[in-house]
Amino acid sequence: MIHPDNVDGCLKMLIFNHYVEDLAANTDIADQPIFIAPCDLKIKEVAIVPFGDDAGIDADNTSVWLFEKASTTLATKTYNAVTTFPDTNVKDTITLTTTTANLTVVKDTVVTFSITNGTAADLPPCLIQVRCEVLDQALFDSM
Repeated sequence: MIHPDNVDGCLKMLIFNHYVEDLAANTDIADQPIFIAPCDLKIKEVAIVPFGDDAGIDADNTSVWLFEKASTTLATKTYNAVTTFPDTNVKDTITLTTTTANLTVVKDTVVTFSITNGTAADLPPCLIQVRCEVLDQALFDSM
């Protein structure tokens, strides 16, 4: 019989990729779906990779990235003069919530993202990648 302890972590990993279009200065995205959970999952990492250079992000013109399930925050990051936007083709990890229970996403839950940009904050197209672990009960619910 297969036991959850004998299943390699890589075999339990699901990766969702989502493309974000070029966002002109002062353009926002609100509650755009990334994926619908096909089973019970735990969010392990949220990252972005830009396909070009940003412009205008500074102390007064921030770019706030928010990832949620319903109205519960999964991850968030604010780019500004101190926390700079990543360079072209460089992965940047978005900070996960410290509330571990909030990282569990039950089957059929929609995970969304929002981006709120300042007046001059201009973003290139980006890849969003969400790495999730399939929870043991979703794999072995017949045990």
